[in-house]
Amino acid sequence: MKKIFPVVLLIFSIIGCSKQEEKFELYSPVAFAYSLDNSWELNASCQAKGFAKKEYKGRLGAQVSFVIDLKTPDGIVKKDVQHGRVDQLADKDVIDLAINTQINLDSTYKTGKYTVIFNATDDYTGRKAKIERQFEL
Repeated sequence: MKKIFPVVLLIFSIIGCSKQEEKFELYSPVAFAYSLDNSWELNASCQAKGFAKKEYKGRLGAQVSFVIDLKTPDGIVKKDVQHGRVDQLADKDVIDLAINTQINLDSTYKTGKYTVIFNATDDYTGRKAKIERQFEL
């Protein structure tokens, strides 16, 4: 019994100290559009967390790519209306990244309920996340 206790204690300390990988996810989506002369401007954003970080010259870096799709009131999904990448390099740990986009919607976009779809990829791990937000023109 005396020999088992230290082994059990060691196992529990290893399990307790092991770091569990955080899930890559998007949260807090916001989307709104405002009317211009003959078009609309869509402003949309969300936050990403749980992405991998790499050390570069003593600083922590993160890299998340995104593709924006747009679902029309008819249910048609227009793929890749915009894409980009968010790069962050900081002296301290980066907890979340902001994904922001501005898209000009020409006069072919009629009034109604649309959905902006954020598709993001953690460039260091390849993990993917998706979130949607409705807005009205």
